[in-house]
Amino acid sequence: MQVGQAKQKKSRYQRLLQDHPLCCLCGGATKSSTVDHIPPQACFPKGYFPEEFEFPACEACNGSSKKEDQIFGYYMQMGNPDLFTKDLWSMWKLQDGINNNYRTALLNTRLSNQAKTEALIKMGIQVPPDADLTNLPLAGASDEFFEAAKVIGRKLACAIYYRETGGKFLTRKHYIWTSIVHGRHPRASMLTDYLNRMLPEKEEGIRRNIKEYGRRFGYRYGYKEKEDFMISACQFGIGFICLTSSGLLEKGSKSIPSEELLTIFPTPDERAAATARAENSIAAEPTQSA
Repeated sequence: MQVGQAKQKKSRYQRLLQDHPLCCLCGGATKSSTVDHIPPQACFPKGYFPEEFEFPACEACNGSSKKEDQIFGYYMQMGNPDLFTKDLWSMWKLQDGINNNYRTALLNTRLSNQAKTEALIKMGIQVPPDADLTNLPLAGASDEFFEAAKVIGRKLACAIYYRETGGKFLTRKHYIWTSIVHGRHPRASMLTDYLNRMLPEKEEGIRRNIKEYGRRFGYRYGYKEKEDFMISACQFGIGFICLTSSGLLEKGSKSIPSEELLTIFPTPDERAAATARAENSIAAEPTQSA
């Protein structure tokens, strides 16, 4: 990046923080001191991050998802079958980083015949008992990916809510629910058709300096102001779709299982405190004699 471009970027970030002095990820409870890219920059080749998806954040909220940013971005790039928007160099470079730092998060490209059969059955596809699926290009996602998708989904929920409500915050009075599905799943077309009918508003990411930007990122959303309820569906190319829902906790808790209710994005201190509580709880449990 040239010196002039760096100064322009710094100036743009300074203006954003001046206009948005509170973190949009922790309910406006903390002063914003950094600019967070949501969705993560790792979801796109260098230079292709969509414009106007930079958000005010405190250092804790911004910095606590570095691992999840990389893992989520790796899957978004690997999982997008659109050859027009693929960048093999960016994808391989990101994969090298995941392999070096979070190896267990890599795609499992060596699924057994039995594992492929079970996956297809879950998709509603019947497989003959003697079918040889050796050459079927099916890969398995890691548990780390689903954890990363949950974290990034929460960030997306906060950011889109902030963007589309004119600067309102999701707070600890709200729940956030997230889920993720691949666009090539046999049942995904039913979901996308339903969302296209249900969610009236549509936003599509662009970069004005790139003429042929392609369908790299976009989302649909719907918001009921009286109920303070929002649903969004974010699509990465023609690959993964990240679904989010948010609303007032006391209302949402009546219809969503308690274990799926997620409050506002936690700070590193809160995450560490939760881990310590869990460890203390395990240590305090009485041991049983043989």
